[in-house]
Amino acid sequence: MAEELELDPARSIAVGAVGPPGKRAFYIQVKDLYRTVTLLVEKVQVEALSRRALELLEGEEVGPEEAPVELEEPAAPDWRAGELGLGLHDESRRVVLVAREAPEDDDVAEEDLASLRAWLTPAQLRAMAMRGLELVQAGRPLCPVCGLPMDPEGHFCPRKNGKSPHF
Repeated sequence: MAEELELDPARSIAVGAVGPPGKRAFYIQVKDLYRTVTLLVEKVQVEALSRRALELLEGEEVGPEEAPVELEEPAAPDWRAGELGLGLHDESRRVVLVAREAPEDDDVAEEDLASLRAWLTPAQLRAMAMRGLELVQAGRPLCPVCGLPMDPEGHFCPRKNGKSPHF
């Protein structure tokens, strides 16, 4: 049976990236009074989670703005997140972040994957979402032709058959 973590309430949530653009590793870190859980995530997961969080909170009374919490480094992940989700609990006006570990191979049974449920305030979630979108936008610029990230050393655009190394 895999580890099932419940952080209720979560004291903080942070999202961060380590490394130079193009080679960054993204993390989500959640803390309660007793422990810290650090998840390795993909950039697209940070963007999707951040956008979904802002959609979920649209029209909700969030309360006073919170400053984003900084990622504690060194960020040693407990596991890589495969699935991330959010839910709004109507009665308590809190948000739950649900994460499930990504299997390392196809032979892993679902019950052997770790999971996390972290209960957050809307203000905590909004601060995390805003920071997440900042991190995503601070990455490499996108090629205006193909939409792929451009490397500082040059970009061989597949839509131009790789013939244009720079923009």
